[in-house]
Amino acid sequence: RGEVVFREAFGFADVESERPFTTNELVPIASVSKPVLASVVMALVDQGKLTLDDPVEKYLPEFKDMKVKGGEPLTRMTIRHLLSHTAGFWGNKGISAEKLDLIRNFQRPLGEAVSRMATYELEYQPGTKFVYSGSGFCVAGRVAEVVLNQSLEQIAQEVLFRPLNLSHTTY
Repeated sequence: RGEVVFREAFGFADVESERPFTTNELVPIASVSKPVLASVVMALVDQGKLTLDDPVEKYLPEFKDMKVKGGEPLTRMTIRHLLSHTAGFWGNKGISAEKLDLIRNFQRPLGEAVSRMATYELEYQPGTKFVYSGSGFCVAGRVAEVVLNQSLEQIAQEVLFRPLNLSHTTY
């Protein structure tokens, strides 16, 4: 009935220093950020800012000349492919340190990371295979930034977090 009846934190926020977890702790949500970003993109679709079948190169020209493993030219990568793990990107495990850094280094601007992603060959043609990957979501976030000429943080706040009254949520 809108009343908190139990609130307690357990464990450590930082295991190495044994800093206790608190009920006010802000925590990274890792892969749960994927449906959050998909919700942001779908809000832009609802607003008519883009469509799921738009080619990625419409917003990010560096993706026009991408190649697939073996030098095969890219047929077409869409926003739908990005959000469904079918864009052709490498997975999150067993990849080079540089590729891992592109999806996990949150100090690097998203535009820079995505531009670097476009220099690698894709593993397969978009739409032909499912491979769980954070890369497509990075690219989708960058598309949103280009469409609205704002940072992903600003966009997420405006189209999702504030309307849902998520005052302690940040991308």
